[in-house]
Amino acid sequence: VVGEDPEAGTHLPATLRPRVLVVEDCTDVNIEGVRIVDSPMWTVHLVGCANVRVCNLRIDNDLRLPNTDGIVVDSCRDVEIEGVDISTADDGVCLKTTRRTTGIGRKANVSVRRCKVRSRSCALKVGTETFGDITGVVFEDCEVVDSNRALGIFSRDGGAISGVRFSRIAVECHETPIGFWGSGEAITVTSVDRRSELPAGQVSNVVFNDISGSM
Repeated sequence: VVGEDPEAGTHLPATLRPRVLVVEDCTDVNIEGVRIVDSPMWTVHLVGCANVRVCNLRIDNDLRLPNTDGIVVDSCRDVEIEGVDISTADDGVCLKTTRRTTGIGRKANVSVRRCKVRSRSCALKVGTETFGDITGVVFEDCEVVDSNRALGIFSRDGGAISGVRFSRIAVECHETPIGFWGSGEAITVTSVDRRSELPAGQVSNVVFNDISGSM
């Protein structure tokens, strides 16, 4: 942190900030029983991995520091996230497919279950980086508390998003400081071109079931 932005209600982050835990191009990954406090940037970043299990992880980040996403799952397949407790300024659990030097990855078969998330941005999110297709995603039996956006799908970069289900999720949403995106929405689904030369991918076969709470 190099200062404060009183208008936005956030800290001013340093230009160079490390991620805390990065796992890239690995198979059979198990992360369990870990607590991470005050991450300066993305907290857990999984990139191009397969057969991943994240269980009983706790993340407690500064609620005024942007870009401190809890768990970022990037171009991975067969991922299980369960029993995770996240409190962070940016996205809680974020699924994306970025463009890498090795090509564009795909994401398939990701489940997020029995998690509790507090977020100043979007608690449970697909996107916005969506260069590759994202299919077979389940969020269920989760709790979103004291958050800005609760559940979100954001298509921006050409990859299709399909087969996403949100089930049995309790949400508590309200607008947070202007330094973070969103206006306290419980559910947001958008498909917007980030660049005119690369139309946003189609969003299809999305289910919201038994979503309750307040906003």
